[in-house]
Amino acid sequence: MTAGALPWHARTGPDWGIMPQQPRAVWKCVRVKTDPKQLRAVGEEIVSCCRTFGFPEEDLFAVRLGYEEATANAARHGNRNDPEKVITIQYEVSEEQVWIRISDEGPGFDPDQVPDPTLPQNLDRPSGRGLMLMKHYMETRFVPPGNTVELVRRRSGPATGSNQGAASDR
Repeated sequence: MTAGALPWHARTGPDWGIMPQQPRAVWKCVRVKTDPKQLRAVGEEIVSCCRTFGFPEEDLFAVRLGYEEATANAARHGNRNDPEKVITIQYEVSEEQVWIRISDEGPGFDPDQVPDPTLPQNLDRPSGRGLMLMKHYMETRFVPPGNTVELVRRRSGPATGSNQGAASDR
């Protein structure tokens, strides 16, 4: 992968909060134990940040759903609900898009081997629905060996709400 293909923060190095190189974006990296309360808090933080940037409600729904499905999979399938294992969450929210990267401590998996839950023979199987929802609502890319997923949601419309323009005031 060339440097130009990486998100801008990967080229400039990690930092917390508002990045001086690009003041209209927020980037953060969080490491949390496999704990639903901690994972939920980070998800709420991401959605709140999206709200600050004026993302429409349909985008907030998509980000929340994609994040919840990805972290549920990381906790359940990757870390096997082991409370001592860590899930690393990186995210960047800008005026144009939300980028989230979630990594667990599991061995990974091949997402192409997960059966399509919409096929008649799989309708009664509980697996694969979360991946289907993630792919439907967000651009989804699994990083080999399959214990890291990247999610992207591009803004679907103009900024909305009372926080419109708040990001540009920084």
